[in-house]
This record gives sequence, C-alpha cells and structure tokens, in this order.
Amino acid sequence: MRKLQGGEWEIDWTRRNGKSYVWARNPTSEAPSARTWHWTESQTLRRAGVDWLPSRKSPGRYVNNNGYVCLSRKYLTEADIELATTHGLWKGSERRWCLEHQLIAVRKYGSLPSGRVVRHWDGDKTNNDPTNLLLGTSAENTADHDTARKLAMYWRERYEESRREIELLRLRLEGK
Repeated sequence: MRKLQGGEWEIDWTRRNGKSYVWARNPTSEAPSARTWHWTESQTLRRAGVDWLPSRKSPGRYVNNNGYVCLSRKYLTEADIELATTHGLWKGSERRWCLEHQLIAVRKYGSLPSGRVVRHWDGDKTNNDPTNLLLGTSAENTADHDTARKLAMYWRERYEESRREIELLRLRLEGK
C-alpha cells in the first residue's frame, strides 16, 4: 500500500484481470465505489502515484480480460494438449490457448456435455481447483457470479460498519 492524497490504496497484487487491472480499493476516497474492492486500471493507480508492479506469472499461464486463467500450449503436457484437442478446448484465431477451468473439468468429468458450462462454486474465476468446479447451465453460472458479487458487497459493508463502530467505541473510551 502507498499513502496518497490523504488516503491509502489497498492493492491485492496477486489478483489480476488481464494485463492492466488489479484488485484494489481506496477506503478514504470520496467516491463510494472506490472504497469497496473492485478491478482498478493500472492508469488510475499510476495517476494516484502508485508504481505498477509487473506480474510474476508462469510462462504460458495468465489471466485474461474476463478474469479466466488461460493456458498456452507451451505450459501444457503432451497429455493435456491431446485432451484439449480431443475435446475442442483450443481458443483464439490460431488455436494456441485454452481455458484452465475447462481443461480441469474435462479431466474431472471426462467431457463437457453439450449445453453445459463449467461453474466456479465460490465465484472466483481463478480458483480452478477440481473441487471448486461444477457443470451447470449458463443461467446457473450467471447466478453464481451475481450471488458471489452480492455476498462480497454485503459482507464488505458489514465489515466497514463494524470498523466504524469499533472506532467510535475506541474514541469514547479515550474520552474524545
């Protein structure tokens, strides 16, 4: 974190969305949306005086602009390349990469049935642990992400309220 114009940015450098977004918040901002955790563009942080930290990602593994983990052929074993080819998981104009959650789901379930998508149980698109992946419909997947987002906002608000109450109690105890 860096001290900025009367406030601090809190940045989770481990959570990135593509090349130019990071999970961050500015709890002392005048804008309510900036006080909650959200995807923040690198330019916003640079204008605020925060030095952008380059990601230390594995070669061939990255998070795309939609927040999903992508794998290139150079990151995969021959068995995974064959699995991705057999199940039509390759993406891009030159078929050079696949989505990690889809590959792991094929390993777990054997195939991806038509009309089904891979769902992230906890709503975190980067958590591709096999126990976090389920098959479902697009509507169920959308509901999962909406629910996770709303729950995160709800608990963040409760947390902020608790912090304010604790601060008020502390001030009362100190007699201020």
